[in-house]
Amino acid sequence: MLKHWIRVTAPRGALLVGALFAALPVSASPLYSLPVPSAEQIAAVKAPSTGGFRFATELAATLDSATDGVWFERDERRIWQASVFADNAVSLSFQFDQLEWPVGAELLLTAPDGSQQGPYQAQDIRNGRLWTSMLLGERVNFEWSLPRNGNGQAHLRLAKAYYGVSDAGGYRAKHGACNIDTVCSGCNPYADEIDSTVLLQYVQGGEQFSCSGFLVNNARNDRTPYILTANHCQITAAVQDSVQIYWRYEDSSCGNQGHGNFSNHPIPNVNFSITGAQVLATGRKGDFTLLLPGTRANPKLPQTAWQPYWTGWDVGVVAPQSGLSVHHPSGNQKSISLFNDPAVATSTQIDDNRPEVWQVQWDQGTTEQGSSGSGLWNQDGRVVGVLSGGEASCGNRNGADFYARLNVAWEEAPSCDGQLKCWLDPDSSGATKHDG
Repeated sequence: MLKHWIRVTAPRGALLVGALFAALPVSASPLYSLPVPSAEQIAAVKAPSTGGFRFATELAATLDSATDGVWFERDERRIWQASVFADNAVSLSFQFDQLEWPVGAELLLTAPDGSQQGPYQAQDIRNGRLWTSMLLGERVNFEWSLPRNGNGQAHLRLAKAYYGVSDAGGYRAKHGACNIDTVCSGCNPYADEIDSTVLLQYVQGGEQFSCSGFLVNNARNDRTPYILTANHCQITAAVQDSVQIYWRYEDSSCGNQGHGNFSNHPIPNVNFSITGAQVLATGRKGDFTLLLPGTRANPKLPQTAWQPYWTGWDVGVVAPQSGLSVHHPSGNQKSISLFNDPAVATSTQIDDNRPEVWQVQWDQGTTEQGSSGSGLWNQDGRVVGVLSGGEASCGNRNGADFYARLNVAWEEAPSCDGQLKCWLDPDSSGATKHDG
């Protein structure tokens, strides 16, 4: 249960004003406090993880529109409002359930600095639950707006909150300074690879993680929105409803290393995102997972305004002679890494797996945890691998990185749920390379 700091009631249509809420965008909202994570929870988030970049822990939190918050009317809408506070949280995101969602209802989340996520609509609900994007800081205001004369019951319940412990979104500290922002002018030749790359956030085992991924073309050129990422990110069918896929998550300027200012670093934007995906195929030797935004019955396409690029691929055995990777280090804004010497085909032990990989040495940039699942593009602009792991960092510029080879994942298993060929070459053309 949430501890209720102040209980405020008012007749319908009244606005409530109090000094305690002055910092919030809407002063009418009753403020509820979330439970404080235990020291063990915080330590677990900060500990090295074997999957993606772990940045938040789950808190049980019950806030019910039937018994909590305040209702009033504005124009032709009925409004429910409530606010939550979580001491020292770096970020907050939420899961709502027990939803009775009238036609035309919208949920908007607002932080004290005015940044917003939403509005969320009925189409964002997955199997009776609504997962939200994160907002930075300790406070979030909920505003659920319904048509005043709408039909049907209206109910929602906050079931879980995700308390950010480690930074994702560039709030308190940005990724390592040797990373190269993809908005830098020298990155213009790699616009396609940049536009293909996405940030993935998801909940697994009571914690929230981020990984990188990319939009990949198929031989039919039919724009099916396949997203490729790494198997070791542990995005499974059990957690696929919680997946948030973000396009265009880039910094506002080249080399922006400012800390502690919301305006310095944009957060992942729900207006460039899709909630929920379906796992189509996965394999360990090729360390890959193929996702479809939405479901197979109802795929969700990225909007044209997001400038998505369906990247090409090469599943041949020839090593890339040079190339690049685009990724989201530590769950932050896109970065790019470049290599000029040929990659080496090898295998390597990564956690409890031994994938077949391309070994690369960076000449510019690096990767970090959270970069996992990003693509490795060759000199022809075709993707040849998916990041599995490595030793490269800003503190170890000579460390190698390892990208699981697409030629291994292509037919890793005989069934469609264990290979890429079934999806990327569904007509069995025999092609080993295909353009974006």
